[in-house]
Amino acid sequence: MVVFGTVLALGPLASQDDTTLVHLEQLGGHLAPRALLDTVTFEQGDITLEDALDLLVTRGNLNLSFNRSRLPLGQMVSLQAKNTTALDALLSILDQTATELVITTNGQLVVIPSKADVQRP
Repeated sequence: MVVFGTVLALGPLASQDDTTLVHLEQLGGHLAPRALLDTVTFEQGDITLEDALDLLVTRGNLNLSFNRSRLPLGQMVSLQAKNTTALDALLSILDQTATELVITTNGQLVVIPSKADVQRP
């Protein structure tokens, strides 16, 4: 895989071992960080996608990776979540943009442009 542009990793730089990963049925049984199941509450009106991801990383104790040049980080989103999982809050944010969540085989969370939004030559 070749990645062009700046890749940004948000969150602590600690490595994830098997004790922090769980099989998530909501994600097709993929291994994912246990922190995605933590309960979070946000009441943010219009904020940028970048700020919303930053809040989720900080309060949800998540690690996210993404290529800054490929995401609409300046797009406005609404982050309204009351006693919901960090996963549901993240998916709600991504549903408001042309982005989606990919989980690597080792449980790393990566935000990418939506396949439907990718233009082919």
